[in-house]
This record gives sequence, C-alpha cells and structure tokens, in this order.
Amino acid sequence: MLAIAVMLLTSIILLLSMAGGGIYPWSLQTAAVLLPAAALPILLQHDNTCKTADWRSPVWLLFLFLCIMILPLPLFFHGLSPIRAEANHIAAETIQELSNTNMINARISNLFTLTRNQAGSLRFLLLFIASFAAWNISRHASPQLRIRLLAALLLIGVIATTLGILGKWVFPQGDTLYWIIPIPHGLPGPMAGFINRNHYAGFLAILAPVALCATIHAMKCRHYVWSAVSMLITIFLSSGVLLSMSRGGTLACLTGLLTTTFIISLQLPWKQKVLAYALSILFVLGCGVIVHQVPMLHARLIQWRSPATIEAASMRFDAWRDSLQVAKAYPVIGAGPNAFRAVYPQHRLTSERATRDFAENEYVQWLAETGIIGTLLALAIAWIILQKIIKKDNKQDSFPSPWLPAAAGALAAAATHATVDFPFRLPIYTISLAALVALAWPAPLSNANMPVSGTHTMVVGIGLLLAILTLPANLSLDAPSMIASAPPAKILRALRAAPTYPLVWRRCSAILWQKHEPEQRHMAVDLLAQAAQYDPNNYILWQTLGQRRQALGDNAGANAAYRRVRELRDWVRVPELPESP
Repeated sequence: MLAIAVMLLTSIILLLSMAGGGIYPWSLQTAAVLLPAAALPILLQHDNTCKTADWRSPVWLLFLFLCIMILPLPLFFHGLSPIRAEANHIAAETIQELSNTNMINARISNLFTLTRNQAGSLRFLLLFIASFAAWNISRHASPQLRIRLLAALLLIGVIATTLGILGKWVFPQGDTLYWIIPIPHGLPGPMAGFINRNHYAGFLAILAPVALCATIHAMKCRHYVWSAVSMLITIFLSSGVLLSMSRGGTLACLTGLLTTTFIISLQLPWKQKVLAYALSILFVLGCGVIVHQVPMLHARLIQWRSPATIEAASMRFDAWRDSLQVAKAYPVIGAGPNAFRAVYPQHRLTSERATRDFAENEYVQWLAETGIIGTLLALAIAWIILQKIIKKDNKQDSFPSPWLPAAAGALAAAATHATVDFPFRLPIYTISLAALVALAWPAPLSNANMPVSGTHTMVVGIGLLLAILTLPANLSLDAPSMIASAPPAKILRALRAAPTYPLVWRRCSAILWQKHEPEQRHMAVDLLAQAAQYDPNNYILWQTLGQRRQALGDNAGANAAYRRVRELRDWVRVPELPESP
C-alpha cells in the first residue's frame, strides 16, 4: 500500500511539472483528491487516536481556520468586522437590485464568506490538503521507499532542467508550455512546463540539496560511481537555476546548498569534511564560470551589486509596503488566503497601471491574508519543524541517512525564495517541499507499531471529503481571463465570492453599459464608481468613469472623476466641463 502511495505521489508531481506547476484548477483538484485518498488508508491502519490525538495541534487549528474562512455565512455573522460588513452589504444590495429589476437575470445566494476571495481561498485549502497528505505519505515511507521517492524527484528535476534549458536557450518555446500548450503572454515568461521561470528555478533550488546529500552519502559509503552521478545531477540542477536567470532562485539554490553542506560537515570526520568543502568550492567556481560565459546571465546577476537600482526590486519594495496596509485593515484573521488580488487595489499607495495578484513576498502576504491568528499558527508549525531538524537525538533515529540535511537544505532554499516570490502558491513546489520536510522525521523500520496522531487522520479524512465535494466548484472564479468573458450570472456569483474585487465591479458595469437603456446605464456608472472606490489609485478607471458620466450629461460628476485623474497623472489631458449653477 505504501509503495503504491509513493508511486502515486511521484506521478502527481510529474503531472504537475508538465501542467504549469499545478496552476490549472483541474490539476490541483486531482492532487487534492488522489493524495489524501492514498494517505488515508495508511493513517487508518496505524491510527492511535485515543492516545495521541491533540486537538490543539497547530496543523489541525490551521486546517480549521482555512475551513472557517471559506464557510458561507449570513450577513449578520460579519458584524464583528466593520470593513467586511460594509463591503458585504454593498454587494448584497447590488446583487438584489440587479436581480429584482431583471437587469441581470440570476438568483444568487445571500451568504458571504469571511475571506474576500472565496475561489482563491478554496484553492489554498485544497493545496493544504494535498501537501499535508504528501507529508504523511513520505513520513510513513520506509527507508527504501524514501530513497526511491527522492530518486524519482531528482529524475523529474533533471527532465525539467533539460527541457527548460532547451526551451530557453536552444529552441525558444515562446508563450507555450513544452512548445505545445499555449499560455497568455506575460513576464518573466515560461520555462519547460512552468508558466513562470522564477517558479521553475525555485523548484530546482529545493531539489539541488537532495542531490548534494546523495553525493556526499554515496562518497561516505564508498559508492564512487553513484557519488559522481549525484554530483553531476547537483551541478546540472544548479545550472538550470542559473540559466533561468532568476535572481531569487539563484540565491535560494545557493542558500540551500550551503545549509546542506554545513549540516553534513558537522557529522563528518575532518578528512571528509575538507573534501566536502573542497567540492563546494569547486562547485561555486563552476557556477562562476557559467555566469561569466553567458553575457545575458552575467549582466543580470551583476545587478546584485546595487539592488536599489533594480526596477523589479523597487516594485517589490512598494508592494511589500502596500501589503502592510492590507494587514492593518484586516489585522486579526486577515483578508483570507489568496485574497490579496481582491483587496490590494483598495489599500495600495502606488498608482502603477499593472495589476498585482501577489505581494512577491510570502511572509508579508501571509500576514496580510491570515492576520495575527494565521501568522501565529504558521510560526507554531515552523517551530515544530525546526525543532525536529535541530533535535539532538537525530543520530539515534531509526533512519541513519543523509536526508535530514536534505530536508534542512530544501527548507532553507524555500525560506530564502519566499522573501522575493510566492512559491508556496504553486502546487508542485508546496507538495514536493512537504514530501522533503517529512525527511526530518525518522523513517520507520517497520510500520507495524508506528503511532499515528488521530488529528492527522481527521485532517486527511475531512480534507478528502471536502476535496470531493468541491469538485464541481469553479476554482477560477477570480481569474481575470474568466471575469473578462463571463456571462452575467457568473459575474454576480463572482461578486458574492469576492465583494471587494474591483475587476468584478468593472465587468458588471460593462455588461449593463452595453444595454443602451438609460436606467441600466445609470446603474452601470454607479457600479463603476464603486469599482473606483475599491481601486482609488487607478487613473484609467477614473478616466473611464469621467467619460461615462459625461456621456450621461453629469458634468459635475465627470469633473470630479477627471480631477482625480489629474491628481494621479498630471500629464493626462482631460476636459474641464461646464457645470450648471
């Protein structure tokens, strides 16, 4: 049973690596159903609920927190949060008015969730379920199965690296995944099966420490052929990170490798310790040669000398600062997991045109989306993992292998990458990392008497049920591409699911404006004005609002909108309309 579960886990990771890293809802739903289905029989077989259940477990509390955030509640339950209550009442009145006047023929539930983005939070819950199931599968795997799992992960990494280098430097893949699946154009662009080359680099960065551990372990066991093969894989994966031109991925890879080398060196005799450091120096020199031989890569990485001059860094700093405004608005439980895109426009201080779905920093975004409660739960889980890694009796664990340093290196790489990107939102990254984190726990020599926490069984079991029940759900209800072309009824559902998302209000306004009837057009302008309240620094939105008010003869309202345009962009030419006394 365990062998089948491990095989399924590797198959899921392979599937995700070929399907955008798991960005498509169907791939996430597949992982969220199959992985708990594989893990649950293992947990039930060894469950020791009566003795080990702990309902104060941070994992259980975080799971409960995520479930509560997506639970539809009547409006009166939101009264404790004025900012939520106001937004929900505005959305509810709008939905009712549109339905009662038959402007948009649809009947929508009057229940709202605590999260400001129900679809996004549901995706996050499914990701949590899949990742926790992956952790349990890897945690219960025998030493032999763990070795096979890690070998499979390295093979997937090698395949991804090969196709990524080919698609970037030899046969450009353009706006496609694997030269086959078309994707919308965007920066920084895809590599191999990843829609974002930074995520591609991050995935390889957490695998590189595993390959390095395999190298040193094989050398310690005098398996020199396997040591050489593993070293080549380490170099190859790291080269893939470098050639992705991802600065954050490169820094993460370097941090992971250094962490792994340091931890392993603490357990080696001095001769092998010198050899390990010598290999590390040679490895760094090899990476330097690659950087020097690729002018584009050299020019990009050399910008680290003055980070303040990097445009991407400046934009990230602005996003982090503005994200703290979201955290101030939703201090206790946050705006909701994956709700950043729905609330950020309302609280940002910048007036850049580009939309932003992520804060480009997991720590800042987690605080904004889950508040004090979610942050404390995440810190508690991180502390448990850290305790397991630094535990003094690890040498007496039943699995005396090098995989503990591999887990530490992968975590160090992930923690570093999370400061400049949003890797934990990518299913392949989070699921793979969960499987690697499980290596910090001793592998059982026999599963016959292995105790299992009843809370883990409950989380996986309830998670499986939720994943099955949400299969018909629309997980892309917050996607800009869906909103731009969705029919009216779906737009109203999106409005209920994300009541502060300005993009939904703009689309709803556009639908009514196309009907050419005075009553509906006036309603369309009111909806657009609400969108402007939720995105007050979007000068194009204010300009459109001014034009539509002008078309309806509301010169005073149009001038007010045009004044806002001039405040945001003084070079934009807008008319000054005469107003009646």
